[in-house]
Amino acid sequence: MRAKIDIALVREGKLHIQGWAFGRDPETPVKLSVQGRQGEKREFSYEEVERETVNEAYFPKYEEENGKKIKRKLGFSLDTPYELGKGERVELLIQVDHQLRRFAFDDKKIESFNSHAHKKMEKFLALSNGKPWRR
Repeated sequence: MRAKIDIALVREGKLHIQGWAFGRDPETPVKLSVQGRQGEKREFSYEEVERETVNEAYFPKYEEENGKKIKRKLGFSLDTPYELGKGERVELLIQVDHQLRRFAFDDKKIESFNSHAHKKMEKFLALSNGKPWRR
């Protein structure tokens, strides 16, 4: 499984998360769920989002090898209720191919996620295709 969170921010009482995820086969459905600090299920809404750059980066020859384009949208945009300053903690669970990834969010994590330094590092990694730069 590959998964990445691109955006995590709180707006109008909701934690908004954008990212992408896929399994060995990009057509395999990915299951998303959200839980609170004690493991209780939390309500959320989401929609699948087309991520052409992810398709190109991870599956450049998919159409050539399979005779068809990837139908499933690999990205997602998710909202769940969240109030800053209330000590909340939310976990996004992503499941595919019998694997589970957990992404935890609290006030501190959300703040650091949106810091200037984090954004610069993400841009640098994107430019270097995720590989550390060495002389």
